[in-house]
Parts: sequence; structure tokens; C-alpha cells
Amino acid sequence: NDLYGEIPESISTLQELVILSLRSNHLSGEIPSCIGSLSKLRYIGLSNNELEGAVPPEIGQLKNLVELKLDHNAFQHIPDEIIDCSELQHLDLSYNCLPDLPDLMSMVKLRHLYLQNNELKGAIPAFPYTVSQLDLSDNELSGMIPRSLGNLLELNYLNLVGNDFMIPDEASRPDHEMCISNNPVRIYDEIREFFINLGFNV
Repeated sequence: NDLYGEIPESISTLQELVILSLRSNHLSGEIPSCIGSLSKLRYIGLSNNELEGAVPPEIGQLKNLVELKLDHNAFQHIPDEIIDCSELQHLDLSYNCLPDLPDLMSMVKLRHLYLQNNELKGAIPAFPYTVSQLDLSDNELSGMIPRSLGNLLELNYLNLVGNDFMIPDEASRPDHEMCISNNPVRIYDEIREFFINLGFNV
């Protein structure tokens, strides 16, 4: 498509809007805060634009939102208020410039979470037990693979490659190794069993 410039404030007049799809345009600037007034929205697709900055905290006012796709932009901040999107099931934040994330643990309907190709640093955070697809590849994550991954009982897709995981100082069984990034990672028995149950060769 050929839409240019910023998302106009006048979008707030579309009070009956359920689906907002503006993907693959040349939209720039930030998402306007008035988007929070579109209370009937169930889908927002802003992928493949030139949007940047912080997602406005008013996003948390969208209580009916099920799918949020913000991938392939240049967003740098996701507000804590996103956890108030209590119906959210699909969240795609991949290919942005995010250095960190809010705590998503209370988002118990979240199933698909795509965070690849950002600037996430430090240890893998905890995620809701409902997540079935999780992509954290090509970030700057480090440290041990956490035990909390074993709590993701619905998980059927996991991508951790392209990070900087280290072999932990203590592992329950030193012969349990699995290549998750560019180097082998020793993992706890609980995590090893979890991956075996998913059909991985560990």
C-alpha cells in the first residue's frame, strides 16, 4: 500500500471499528494515544511500517483486543499497561528495537508471542503458562535456560537461537546438553524432560 505520514488523530472517530489493518505501508511516527478510545477493536495490524518510539499506555484500554501485530517497525518501548489487554492471545513484537519487556505473567490468555530480532538483554523472563508459541531468537539474551520454561505446558514451538546463553556453573547432570544457541547449554533435568516430551532430541 502507499499510505505515508503519521496515523491521524481522527482515527478516534471510528468508534465501531473492530479490525484495524494498516500493515505494509510507510506510516511513521508513534501510535497516537487516541487509539485507546477504540474500545471495540479486536485486531490491530501495523506490521511493516516505519513506526517508532513508545507504544502508548492507552493501548491497555482495549479490553477486547485479541491480536496485536506491531512487527517490522522500530518501537523502543512497550508500556506496562499492555497487561490490561486481558483478551490478548497473539502478540507479535518481532523485528523492533525493544531493549526490555513489561511483566507479562498476568496475561493468561496469551498463546502466541513473537519477540525475535529485538535488543532484549539479560536472562529469559517468565511468561504465562498458556503460551504455546514463543520466539526469542536473535536477541542479546544470556545466562541459563530458566526452570520456568518447564511451566509452559502448552508450548509446541520454541526458538532461542542467536543469543548468548552460557553453560551454568551448576547443572544437575553434566551430560545433559542441548544446542539452543551458538554454544551448547547444559540444562536441568526438569527442562530436559520437558523438551523430550515435546519431541526434541536432547
